[in-house]
Amino acid sequence: MWSYAPVSIRLVSSQELHGLSGIHLVQCDPSTKSLAADQEDFVLTFNYLPNLQDFNIIVSSHGSSQTSQVTWYPAKVHQLHEIPLPLTENLDDFRKNGFRLFPHDSHRASLLSVAVIKLAHSARQQLFQNAHYSALQVANPKTGQSMEIISNPFTFNNSLLFANFVSRGTINYSVGGSHAPVAHLADIRYMENMIGGIAKQDDKLVGLVLGNLKKSNGDGDLLTVVPWNSLRNLFDHSSLIPNKLAGVALPEIRPRKLAKNALRTQKLALVFPIQVKHQLTSSWGSCVYYNQTTFITNLHVVKPFLDDPKLKLEILLDSKTSILFEHSNCISTPSQALDLVFIKVDPQNILKLDAYISSNEPNPSSLNVCTGDKVTSYSYGLFFNPNDITPLVSTGIINTMLALPVGAKLGAKHKTITSMIVTSSSCWNGSSGGGLFNSEGRLVGLICSNAQVSVPSLEEGTPPASVKIPQISFVLPIDLINYCYVQDMNRTKLEISSDIGNLWQLKQFHVDIVQELSKL
Repeated sequence: MWSYAPVSIRLVSSQELHGLSGIHLVQCDPSTKSLAADQEDFVLTFNYLPNLQDFNIIVSSHGSSQTSQVTWYPAKVHQLHEIPLPLTENLDDFRKNGFRLFPHDSHRASLLSVAVIKLAHSARQQLFQNAHYSALQVANPKTGQSMEIISNPFTFNNSLLFANFVSRGTINYSVGGSHAPVAHLADIRYMENMIGGIAKQDDKLVGLVLGNLKKSNGDGDLLTVVPWNSLRNLFDHSSLIPNKLAGVALPEIRPRKLAKNALRTQKLALVFPIQVKHQLTSSWGSCVYYNQTTFITNLHVVKPFLDDPKLKLEILLDSKTSILFEHSNCISTPSQALDLVFIKVDPQNILKLDAYISSNEPNPSSLNVCTGDKVTSYSYGLFFNPNDITPLVSTGIINTMLALPVGAKLGAKHKTITSMIVTSSSCWNGSSGGGLFNSEGRLVGLICSNAQVSVPSLEEGTPPASVKIPQISFVLPIDLINYCYVQDMNRTKLEISSDIGNLWQLKQFHVDIVQELSKL
């Protein structure tokens, strides 16, 4: 059997210093106390440098490091191998759409490679005895599930302080599909020297950290992990490392038998990408199936379509089928105070839509969540691939729920409705119009925006920068959407209170009372 342990790697030359994380693989039981000469072992990581051969390499496990010293062991590059071609092609597609992969794209390397590093003969035994090893078992995670990273960031600041650092988050997207993904994208914060870190789920190995896929315009970034299955394919089809590693047991993955167009779960079947199209340009967002004749999305998503009769609106049901809207009379805007529109589907397209929606409707009857409840968002944020209609998935909790009287007339009694939800489930540019769901798969609300804050500049005279925070999402609750829909169907003039309008502009609508100390 094979065992593994996380390691920290330093690359040192006369002019440069670089740090990596990695995995030390050993052909033995984790309870073994020493390595025999014929037992294979090597370190795996990713390389982004064009001149790796010019560096001295030292490796540490930090397994039993004391506060007074950390032992580093000499090592050499055994072999380099290009990352799998399907992954390279997908990364190129991301770059064409405004992404950069760090740290690779900040250096001169033309291709990313898998580095196989061999420890010096005298060092391998010492490293093995000082590290804590686990049996190599492989996980096959799904989008929306949690994942953790074990890495060694900031190795030149204080390698012991950040040794085997654990970060946790959610797998938001699987590049190449869920059956045989070439990469997992996760909302885990990337840190310096995290490349090569170990991705795990329930003590099983998921893969290794490739880097940070970041949108150049600042919209957001996602940690990129190469699954172990993809790495193992290199081992099976090359002399990169001994073929004995091919014997590592992998979970059996069987193709699912899918009913007609029932390619999605109930939650996924409710959220679709929506495009505003021109001959040369297009923009996109998300929308949610509301009922048999209606989709819902944000007003700001479709506003270009409403403002320009030359534009067309398209909801993509899959990579080959869509519903096209050419006239703005299909859009109903209940109130300018709310970022909400209803998109009406004509009878011809209702038949087309029926084939893509499961018999279980979203049942948007009433809000059934409380502060602290777990929720999941589905949306087409950050990037849009028309050939792979798969949303980004993020999990979080309900942080805040605010209920306000809905009517605008003063002095009258009005129904109090939950008017805003704030959640830690992430959203990005393109997520607008996506859906937030509770643990039972019921629609909780419509994603409207994330937080954006100003960061003061440290240089005098330089204006503050604007930074988006994906982990703070503002959601229009289903109760308020239902209220608007009833008024719209009854052709009743909708009056929204100024408090709700101020709430959605993040303006203060309440009165602060400062309690003063009483005088004795």
